[in-house]
Amino acid sequence: MHRPSNSAIKNYPDKPIRLVIPYPPGGATDVIGRIMAQELSKSLNQQVVPDNRGGDSGNIGADMVAKSPADGYTLLMGPSPHMPLTPILIKTRSSTTLKKISHLLMWWESCLSCL
Repeated sequence: MHRPSNSAIKNYPDKPIRLVIPYPPGGATDVIGRIMAQELSKSLNQQVVPDNRGGDSGNIGADMVAKSPADGYTLLMGPSPHMPLTPILIKTRSSTTLKKISHLLMWWESCLSCL
């Protein structure tokens, strides 16, 4: 596993961060992703740019993030509950993408049924 140097950690972020939203604009994940990008920009004093990469049930965006350098400048905004199931439900999709993505944090939890 690649471990960044202390100077890299102290200077992070020193360039804009891309927040990949793996769904088209206008949906709930997009709206929450844009709000998170705005708040992260304020907190980090660095621009966080939302980047919608919709298609293939979120896998196009996830693949793009998995192929990006592991430097912390490309983040994925996605609902985590469905992502581990995708390789099982869609036989053409491998689980390699998920193995390359590290969970940073859970921003929200969804409730499928509330009484």
